[in-house]
Amino acid sequence: MRRFAALVSLFVLLAQPAFAAVIGPPIEIPAILSTTGPSAFFGGGEARTLKVVESTVNAAGGIKGRPVHFEILDDQTSPQVTVQLLNRLIAKKAAFFLGPTSPAGCFATLPLINTDGPVGMCLNPP
Repeated sequence: MRRFAALVSLFVLLAQPAFAAVIGPPIEIPAILSTTGPSAFFGGGEARTLKVVESTVNAAGGIKGRPVHFEILDDQTSPQVTVQLLNRLIAKKAAFFLGPTSPAGCFATLPLINTDGPVGMCLNPP
């Protein structure tokens, strides 16, 4: 959870208050979270926190004038679903993603990340 708080702080610091309005295409940040299933207590809180960060950063002008959007993907606290969601992100050529919530999901994604996949940040490291 400390890593997650640090991430939130990073996005708030990157907000550019000098801009009066957000311009340009949004910065899409996918987040594989457990918003349902046994880890929903944690994943739901993470999803709500990302929406607050999104609102706060965008209200301050976004990042270099571009709005931020967190795309929340629910892995249902299932490592199999986590891998399916990550494979979709790889197919879309995503550069990075946040999550997953559970240690089992983190372990399941390691082989895909360590090869040529996107950069990931497990929110609950194994």
